[in-house]
Formats: sequence, structure tokens, C-alpha cells
Amino acid sequence: MRTKRVLITGIAFTCALYLAVACYSSKARLSNQFLASILESTHLAAVNTAAPPIRLGCSYDWPGWWPWAITQERKLFEAHGVNVELRWFDDYYGALEALTQGMLDANCQVFNDAVAIADQAVNGEAVVLVTDNSDGNDKIVVTEKIETPSSLAGHQVGVEKGKLTDFLLTLILDKAGISRDVVDIQYLNTAVGAIAFATGQLDAVVAWQPDWLTALKRPNSQELLSSHDFPGAIPQVVVVTQKVIAEQADGVQALIDTWFDTLEYIRLHPEDSEAIMLRRSRLSNTNYRRFKQGVHLLSASENIAAFSPGETLEHLSFTAQKAANFLIDTDEISQSPDLTDLLNGEFVRRYEPQ
Repeated sequence: MRTKRVLITGIAFTCALYLAVACYSSKARLSNQFLASILESTHLAAVNTAAPPIRLGCSYDWPGWWPWAITQERKLFEAHGVNVELRWFDDYYGALEALTQGMLDANCQVFNDAVAIADQAVNGEAVVLVTDNSDGNDKIVVTEKIETPSSLAGHQVGVEKGKLTDFLLTLILDKAGISRDVVDIQYLNTAVGAIAFATGQLDAVVAWQPDWLTALKRPNSQELLSSHDFPGAIPQVVVVTQKVIAEQADGVQALIDTWFDTLEYIRLHPEDSEAIMLRRSRLSNTNYRRFKQGVHLLSASENIAAFSPGETLEHLSFTAQKAANFLIDTDEISQSPDLTDLLNGEFVRRYEPQ
């Protein structure tokens, strides 16, 4: 439960607190202690209404993005003095299209999709934050006859062409040391593929949640591998347009700061946070807990590491190049985008926890 903070009374203290809040800007971010005081006393920082709102798109069905519901309900954007218009989407691909066409200033999306549309967004785009890594919510489900990844050779496997399930299959086959050519790959919508597997029409399917639940209804089916076996391979990120970076860099910084303070709020107020995220998920308690376990929320230090150069999938530059090569191989893009412009870690590096 939330812990009530005992506030010192007195006119001088009240005035000082009011002035401190009113003068807050994104260049002087709130400490967690001060943020807690604001939340308890209902004082909020003055929102910069002169700048247009940053329109942030978010799909309600991915667990790694449920914390934004806490940000919204507990007015943490306002506490940071940033004007954010959070738009929840039922259709993930609809949010991607909205960003591409300039109807959003920022969006929560799969990293592979950020690479895929890098050259299409009318206002440009840059990855500025990793919200989470898939940690089991993307799986390959197989029949009992397939006991190892190398056993996939000669079998029918359903994936959604060019999407993260197809990318995960590529990583699985690479790990097994076998070519895509020796697997009978069937390109199907993920939900359709899960049904096809469950009804005996496929030998394996790669699916994200909740579709792998459908696949596992097939008798004697089993999980072979998941994103848990490939740490960092499937990051979920916040993308902002180059236009909003140029025009509202302070607002972008406040957006990033707010995310990390939301994670701190979750740590300090777990029961309240769980209740908010459960409502946002629209799931039963059982499925909420199941899917929530399948993501790993990245801390500020983990974000800094992700934006740093490296030779593993836990580094965005490495994953981006692998994703670009995969997208070219599957004819989703014709050439690799400028990955230097795509990755912008300056905002996570500027975050200063108090």
C-alpha cells in the first residue's frame, strides 16, 4: 500500500514547496523523493501549454507498455511538466501507420518495426528508449515429434512473414546451424497460424501472446524455445520523430524521465500499480500474471548499456543490423536504413536518478 509521508506544517514550507513545483522544468528533473511528495500532496508542476502536446501512441495489449497507464492515471506527465497526449490503440499496426503518416509524434513499437519503417516516416524517427525486452512472450510451439531445433528440418512451420516471429525463427535456425531452406515455412497471420497448428495443419508455429496459448491447446504440444533464450533479441522501444526532437527536445527528455519515475512508482507502490495495469490489460488475473512474466522492463542503466556498442543481441546497434539483414532477406526493405540516425541514446544517458 502507499505509505503516507508526514509533511512538516508551516506557511514558509508550503510556499517553498509551491514555488519549487511551479518552477520545475525538464532541465531540473524531480527526485523520486520529491515526486512522491508531489503525488501525496496533489501539487503538480506547471505543464508547458505553449508547446503542442507530444502525441504518444501505445497498444494496450503488450505487457511492457502497461506502465504507461500508471503514468497517465497518477498524472506523472504533469508532475514532470510535459504535455503528453497518450493515445491507446486496439490495433498495433494502426499505431505504426499513424506514426509513419505523421499523426503521432512518438510511438511504442517493436524494434524490428522501427528498423523496417525508418525510411518511411514522413517526420523521420529515432529510437530513444527501450521499455522492455520480450522474455518468453514470443515462443515456438511444436509437436511432440520435434525435440530439438535441428529437428525442425523438413517440417511445416507457421510464421508471419517479415515480422518478429519470422525473425525469432531465423535466430532459432541459426542457433541450430540449419538453413531456412530446409524448413517448410508457411507464411500466415500469427493468430491464423496458431489455429492451424492447434488443429493439426502445421508441425510448429512461432507466435506471440496470447496466440501461443491457442497453439498449446493441441494435445502433446510443447514449447521448444522462446525469446527468453535470446536475451535482447526482441526489444520494445519508444520511437519519436526527428521533428519533435528538433522542436521539443526538453519535452522528449521529460517523457523519458517520466518513464523511469513510473518504474520507481511501481517499486514503491506495487499494489496500486498492479491494479492499474490489470485494468489496462483487459485480461483475467491469470493471463495478466502469465503475460506480465514474459517481459523484462529495462532500468535506466540497462538502457544505457543497450544503446552502447556491443557484439550481442543486448546491444541495439548489433540487433538493428541483424534485423536489417533479416528484413532485406525477406524482401521487407530494399536496403539497410541509416542506423546511426535511428538510434538516439542521449536522452537515457541524461536521466539522473535522485
